[in-house]
Amino acid sequence: MIERFAVRALLVSEPQQRLLLIRSRLPGRDRDIWLVPGGGVEAGEDPRSALRREVQEETGLAIP
Repeated sequence: MIERFAVRALLVSEPQQRLLLIRSRLPGRDRDIWLVPGGGVEAGEDPRSALRREVQEETGLAIP
């Protein structure tokens, strides 16, 4: 079994209290799924840095 560490972000807007989701299509499937932004932690990367990078890549938002 291969272990893969991942991070996910729950991004909630203020003051509307809306949750940001990303719609994605799985390869070989005819339907979409909804996910929160995130992804894999690269070798030598700490989880906080990985989360910042993934959110930037997927949404264009910068997390301080």
